[in-house]
Amino acid sequence: CIRDRGYAVAVDAAVMLTSGTYIPADSSYEVQMADALQTARRPFVKPLVYDARNAVVLPDFVLVDQPRTYVEVWGLPGRQDYELRKQRKLEHYQKYARRLIEWTVTEPMPSLA
Repeated sequence: CIRDRGYAVAVDAAVMLTSGTYIPADSSYEVQMADALQTARRPFVKPLVYDARNAVVLPDFVLVDQPRTYVEVWGLPGRQDYELRKQRKLEHYQKYARRLIEWTVTEPMPSLA
């Protein structure tokens, strides 16, 4: 809005972390993965929370060049609540995923080719 002195003032603002090509991300590690997937020319979608009404798990990325192929970025290793959620996700992927690409951020990123 414009204030009395004639200059613009931000009243409300919202920010969202995104990759360089505006892929939404929940962490800087997801930004790195999105950029790496694009560099590897892997087509993917980034599921968002508001899209996941009845989803059992919400993967970080879904590759669309291979059926049921998911990408998980494990960004908080060692936290008990995170490790429990990770275990539930892994159990789900063992049943329903054809392939799971995992990156624990304390280790090198896996090959995406």
